[in-house]
Amino acid sequence: MVRAVAYFWMLLFLTLPVSAQYAEPIFTRTAVPNPAGTVSLKMDFVTPIAQDTGVQAQALPVTRLEIGLGRKFETIFQIPVLRLSQPNGSSVLGVGQFSVALQYLLAGSPDGKFAVAVAGRLEVPSGDSAIVGNNTQLMPAVLTEWRAARRVIVRSNIAWNTVVAGTTPPFANFEQSHSVAWLMSRHFTPVFEFVGSTNTRNGNTQLVVQPEIIFTYTRLLELKAGISSQFYPEPHYDLRMQMAWFFGKRQ
Repeated sequence: MVRAVAYFWMLLFLTLPVSAQYAEPIFTRTAVPNPAGTVSLKMDFVTPIAQDTGVQAQALPVTRLEIGLGRKFETIFQIPVLRLSQPNGSSVLGVGQFSVALQYLLAGSPDGKFAVAVAGRLEVPSGDSAIVGNNTQLMPAVLTEWRAARRVIVRSNIAWNTVVAGTTPPFANFEQSHSVAWLMSRHFTPVFEFVGSTNTRNGNTQLVVQPEIIFTYTRLLELKAGISSQFYPEPHYDLRMQMAWFFGKRQ
């Protein structure tokens, strides 16, 4: 009986799909790009659980398209929406800035123990300027991941987001996100994420923790859900969900 159980878990592990984008958390991106010719489309949905009084602005990356260009390259297109919540409970939605990014794998592979990548993102003033302004932003980033154990993947993203042009007030943010994912089974992956952002001009800092679950329905569809808890500077809670579709061959 013990041997049969051991064989079952060994078989389950061996059949886990090895893929650059497999079980990628909502906030923390993987360092390994999509294979050449593989496209992933990700859509995020955010619903506040507890709404604070006062004006709040929240960026919602509703659409993100990631395209594998080669063995080590990937390009990413993103169109966000900004939701501005007023003290009276009303909210205003506006299209955010369009951005394009290029990611390059420096070291590692989808089935390796680690991976390191660099990325650069350019955000251009293409959205609703009355809500999001007209800034042009650059964001260089370093992405790492490490298979700490057979079923544990640790990922980290470090980025610098700065304004290079525009008439609205400039800013420069140091941003970080970290995650630990447990490949519990072929279909379920519990994840814990820690996200932080610090404005280096005025010192304003936001810290968020998010436990989540990733459900892999098929090799081409993943559903993700988590409770996003901002505990600094003010408590705020959101239900955050994501659907990820994959087109093409997943390695």
